[in-house]
Amino acid sequence: MNFVELFDDSVRVKVLDLLLSDPEKVYSQSEISRRVGCSVSSVGRALEPLMELGLIKTLNFKGQVKIVAVNKDHPVTNKLIKFRKEISEL
Repeated sequence: MNFVELFDDSVRVKVLDLLLSDPEKVYSQSEISRRVGCSVSSVGRALEPLMELGLIKTLNFKGQVKIVAVNKDHPVTNKLIKFRKEISEL
């Protein structure tokens, strides 16, 4: 089970589920788009509130490439990672 199955299949939930499934990995916005099956612009709109909440962080590399990673320093993120792992084992 994952967040999409548990909550809904909104772009934000898909993105959050992907990022929490492997919190050590970093992704480009285009890679997230490809992996969740949504447009780059939809992914960008989904990332904004997650960044504002501090759950994810972005880094800019090589010009305009936006790299996204889970903010493991945020206490809520750590609880979500743990919860995501627990429900995936059901």
